[in-house]
Amino acid sequence: MRDIHDVYGRRAVVAVQQCASVQSQRAEPPTLPRPMDSLSTEGRPRLPLPRPPGRSSMCRPLPTVRRLDHGAYVITGNRATTPAKVRRPPSVITVHVDRHSVSTGAELAFSYLNIRALTYKLDDLLEVRHDLSIDVMFLIETWHDTDCVAFQRLRVDGFQVVDRPRPRKVADTLAINHGGVAAVAKPGIRLTALDLGMALELLSVHVVTGSSSCVVLLVYRTGPITSAFFAKFTDVLDRVATNVHPLYIMGDLNIRLDLSPWN
Repeated sequence: MRDIHDVYGRRAVVAVQQCASVQSQRAEPPTLPRPMDSLSTEGRPRLPLPRPPGRSSMCRPLPTVRRLDHGAYVITGNRATTPAKVRRPPSVITVHVDRHSVSTGAELAFSYLNIRALTYKLDDLLEVRHDLSIDVMFLIETWHDTDCVAFQRLRVDGFQVVDRPRPRKVADTLAINHGGVAAVAKPGIRLTALDLGMALELLSVHVVTGSSSCVVLLVYRTGPITSAFFAKFTDVLDRVATNVHPLYIMGDLNIRLDLSPWN
């Protein structure tokens, strides 16, 4: 039989011996040193000490050795663990806030004017609007018809116009059509008429600009005071009160509340 040194050489034999030594070391799991504070002076296990106050709630368990399939060993369980947090039910407090107590949109400047014939005062009205930086103008007694030239001019200039002329009793286009209500807004503000289906001389307008919106009720009443007007006006208020937007009421009712029988 030939010597192993003659077949593989001295270097190969040394390498094989080193690999065998490494395999023999892997066959036995490593022994972990026991912590010093877990042993007493006699070498007996010491009882765990109470946690000092103010110390972190994180605890580190003792490590364990786990053997793998290919003969290696890994140390597990030496990571700090945090106790699970107890979830408490949320405390929900219901706070009542009035519908229109807080304004979250842009501020608008409104104006109300008894214009008495808009056709002859349009230039003066636009000058006042520019000087006072008025956003929306509400007008009564416009004395206009459906084909009013003044409103057509405003629409051409970019203004939003919602109007309601007083219906003529006779087909006489030459006579002055008294009464009439209208709303005029500068460019950038959208006006939408709300149909209330009432016979009163009024105008309900939805004003929108950006994230701000509101409803304006423009009312004009003239002539003798009757109980029918109060019944119809109460019906109007009941309808507009259901709207979710802020509500503003303006106009001319021509009612003196300081006189009998209304005081």
